[in-house]
Amino acid sequence: MAHRAVMLCFSHLAPRAAGVALPVLVALLGCESVPATPPTAGGASTSRFAPQEGPRTGGATRPTTSPARATASAERRALALPQTTPVRGSVDPASLTGQQRFPRVRSARQELAPVIAQLFAQAGVSYPGHQLLIRVFKSEDLLELWVQPAAGRQLQLLKTYDICARSGGLGPKRQQGDRQVPEGFYQIDRFNPASRFHLSLGLDYPNGSDRLLSDPQRPGGDIFIHGDCVTIGCVPLTDRFIKELYVIALDSHEAGRPVAVHVFPARMVGASWTALEQRAGADAELLTFWQNLRRGFDYVERHKRLPAISIDRRGRYSFR
Repeated sequence: MAHRAVMLCFSHLAPRAAGVALPVLVALLGCESVPATPPTAGGASTSRFAPQEGPRTGGATRPTTSPARATASAERRALALPQTTPVRGSVDPASLTGQQRFPRVRSARQELAPVIAQLFAQAGVSYPGHQLLIRVFKSEDLLELWVQPAAGRQLQLLKTYDICARSGGLGPKRQQGDRQVPEGFYQIDRFNPASRFHLSLGLDYPNGSDRLLSDPQRPGGDIFIHGDCVTIGCVPLTDRFIKELYVIALDSHEAGRPVAVHVFPARMVGASWTALEQRAGADAELLTFWQNLRRGFDYVERHKRLPAISIDRRGRYSFR
């Protein structure tokens, strides 16, 4: 399984690039490259490493939502791509335009429009909400999706997904090839509709803190939330759940609202925090880093809103 994960994660690469053998590239690069080339009409990936649709293990959700039948055209219309200007800045516009040209995006929207509409309706939130927050807890293997219903309203937990595979250990990513999932505060800056892992959402790693605290020459990159339940340094969900999350995140982003992603080693409270302190032991640098992350965790827990985040010259976050 480990070998399959390596090959799947790097199957987008040619066997050799610029004279570098594939095993070397596996050690050096992130999870995948984007954007992919748009397909021709009806064209499907011919790569033997392309993920195959089928039953997946794991991925149970809390709270669960019962699948609704696709009977309400109004629900489908509510989940149509918003006709607003995409967010600019660090986002690659080519990865946001023409998403409906890709079969996986069309299929995900058609399949899950009623389910997503029901999810938001049960929460009493107009789709797609005002702001989204994704929180990842590595130790618990959980990904939370939070939504702010409207400006000035508090964030509320919309759904929790199981992360279905692990890579690396607790602690931040500090070097290319260390297989670590980063820890810190990020945004979704890429949407890959033809990922080798079904669909994928790219994090803007390395951020300002990572660039100061990581290897200055080789901090790594290409960190994604994706499908297919395999990973080397990314956050994998089942294909079923990445489809749901992808559509929701895409629609929020297209409406002009960046999707925040907070990645923590564990829930930074109670017994989980005590376990982190014990794990850090005499590593004062790691403990200081986790204490800094905890302030961001506490801010959301206390205020139920996204903080304004800044980074000082030491690479530490501050929240207000």
